[in-house]
Amino acid sequence: MVCFTKSRIMKYILWLLVLSNILFAEIMTLSRYDERIHYYKNSAYSMIEGANIGGIYISYGDIDYLLEVDISHTHVDFKQNYINDFNQNDYTALFSRYYPEFMYKFGVHFIDTDDLNLGNGMVIVGSLSTYDKNQYAKVGIDTYWSHYKEGYTYKGIKDTIDIYQMSPYMSYTNIFSNNFSNNIKSTLTYINSAVYAQEDYISYAIEDTLFFNMFQLKGKAYMGEMKSAVTDGGLTVYNTKDLMKHGYGVALGYNLTKEFKINISYDVHTFEIPELYKINNLEINKDVMNNVGILSFSYSY
Repeated sequence: MVCFTKSRIMKYILWLLVLSNILFAEIMTLSRYDERIHYYKNSAYSMIEGANIGGIYISYGDIDYLLEVDISHTHVDFKQNYINDFNQNDYTALFSRYYPEFMYKFGVHFIDTDDLNLGNGMVIVGSLSTYDKNQYAKVGIDTYWSHYKEGYTYKGIKDTIDIYQMSPYMSYTNIFSNNFSNNIKSTLTYINSAVYAQEDYISYAIEDTLFFNMFQLKGKAYMGEMKSAVTDGGLTVYNTKDLMKHGYGVALGYNLTKEFKINISYDVHTFEIPELYKINNLEINKDVMNNVGILSFSYSY
């Protein structure tokens, strides 16, 4: 007898979506990415040694729609031998519909993990934005509902965890010449969950991207507080109870040819870890920092 787990069924659904539509796409992008997370400042107070993430991203569509599929695998290493390293698989499917002056997006992100802190989860994604005819100026909002059936509250009680997030944003693109432009984007994020000791979290992020010939250079930073946040339009889910405080990052992209692109990014995050992952629970005020390096290769036509 063949056992069809939820993760396996989700895999089949995502790949069927890809195979059934990819031949009819006018625009397609295929990316392979690898990510390494390393803990350094005050890392002695954390049980986690580091993490590796690898994944595949596929998007296809035309000027009217875009379908995005992302599948990734995460492996987290613990310092202690008596704690088993855990693995996690993420499956994301997003659909965007474009009109002359607005667009909407919806989708779902599934999390299949060995980690018991929040456990397996599902994130419902919804987005709406408006823009001018040339798409130079945009105003929009991303909304997320994260649902974990068997997570743990701040009191250590096993319960359903529901997290609500709203992220309104504004962006503007300035075209200086045919081969030089700049885009700036600012985002305000509000997160609410009744099962956390602090119910409300507010943070602010800004990013600036320069496009010059075959190069793209991005700088970004955020400040405030986030917990169990969703970013990148639903592609990235921080399904931990880390209290994110501030961070920054840079990314450099280069088009090797018209079709092939390489991208390198480096991010730094400062946060407080939950007591479950603390070696010394007395050090509750110690901020831990990690850095995240990502290398990706993309093919587009």
